[in-house]
Amino acid sequence: VAAESVANAEIQSSEEPQASRFTWTIESFSRLNMKKLYSDVFIVGGYKWRVLIFPKGNNVEYLSMYLDVADSSTLPYGWSRYAQFSLAVVNQLSPKFTIKKDTQHQFNQRESDWGFTSFMPLSD
Repeated sequence: VAAESVANAEIQSSEEPQASRFTWTIESFSRLNMKKLYSDVFIVGGYKWRVLIFPKGNNVEYLSMYLDVADSSTLPYGWSRYAQFSLAVVNQLSPKFTIKKDTQHQFNQRESDWGFTSFMPLSD
């Protein structure tokens, strides 16, 4: 079963918010055995982002999925950025079972990723 994660990040600035779509296709998702997995880095609004998943859950029985500031460890002290975004798992066999969740967050050094610890049950 292939899973697809879609992260849309809109960056708030003095200009119009920038919107983009990033699709991450994961082959053999049910056979992943690592604790966490990062997507490739993508750029929205001049910022580097990536999607972070915990295929077996982040200490819960759910798929955990977050948007992560990819270069947070190298950003200057006091950095902050705001994003509105959606994360989705697309069911390629039956699109009606696709799950999408929306959120927003002011990212900073202490909270450089944000999303959903209990995105969807692993038993489904």
